[in-house]
Amino acid sequence: MAQISIIAKNIIVQQQNNDVLNDVSFVLNEGNHLLVTGTSGSGKTTLTKALANKTFYKGSVEFNIHQPKIILVEQHYYFKTLSNTNDFYYQQRYNSFDSNDAQTVFEELQKISTDKNAINALLNQLSLIHRKNDSLLHLSSGEHKRFQLIKAFLQDADAYIFDSPFTGLDINSRKTLRKLIDAKVSSSTIIIIADVEDAPSCITHVAELENGKLKSFETKMEDVTARNEAVFFPKI
Repeated sequence: MAQISIIAKNIIVQQQNNDVLNDVSFVLNEGNHLLVTGTSGSGKTTLTKALANKTFYKGSVEFNIHQPKIILVEQHYYFKTLSNTNDFYYQQRYNSFDSNDAQTVFEELQKISTDKNAINALLNQLSLIHRKNDSLLHLSSGEHKRFQLIKAFLQDADAYIFDSPFTGLDINSRKTLRKLIDAKVSSSTIIIIADVEDAPSCITHVAELENGKLKSFETKMEDVTARNEAVFFPKI
């Protein structure tokens, strides 16, 4: 896979006549990787969906290669049962009559990759190996988060976009996830919604959103870290 460059021009997303994103523009060159930050409701998720072409937007998103493969790992994971429904109550996952209405973890992952060693390695790394033969309906929300991350890492992509991947993960899982993300940067572009302290080491740029607008676009992680520290520890 080739690393991609991204030029976002005047991105506008409206929902119910309100601007969720308002005139967001930036350039992310080849070999650069982006952290998206901001308070709740600032437009972070909407921006990642626009970059992945998963929502309607005005403006343009340009890439240096034709039809790049982009994998978006959303904050919440949804799947269809074998009966082709996804509108069941999540609390019903423990009901015995639902158990046979979904693939097992391993069966679902084999749809993505036939490399059993790679599947087992990722299941081990993200502490899900004990769930390998369990129905997807029996996974907790945290386990579903790790499961969707494994699905992403089993695939090759020009860009990976992660929406709040650290939410619900313990300290060890967070460390492992940062390593897995960093391992992809030689051939893929990384865009991730996360707090600055959770950012993988590969991050080169930080976009901060506020009320749907691009408040800042820093070219170095150190610039943002230093600025945030100055807020809490002002020089005298």
